[in-house]
Amino acid sequence: MFCLKEVDLKKTIFELSKEVDDFQLHMIKLGFDGISSKTSLHTVGRFMTLEKGANIKGIGIDSIRQYFVRLGYKVKE
Repeated sequence: MFCLKEVDLKKTIFELSKEVDDFQLHMIKLGFDGISSKTSLHTVGRFMTLEKGANIKGIGIDSIRQYFVRLGYKVKE
């Protein structure tokens, strides 16, 4: 399968918000409600990775991975 879109689990939330279409909307759907605040995105999001955030929120990284794969993204570990 040819895929141009990628989500890197090691990148910060802020970086991913710049690279992934509708990233904030996807994160809210997955349970990351704090990302809806631009202030949070520009402060905590600059050092918080998707893996760390999932761990803190108690959201399984596998469910995040599967969500993005269903949307056609390649998930980089």
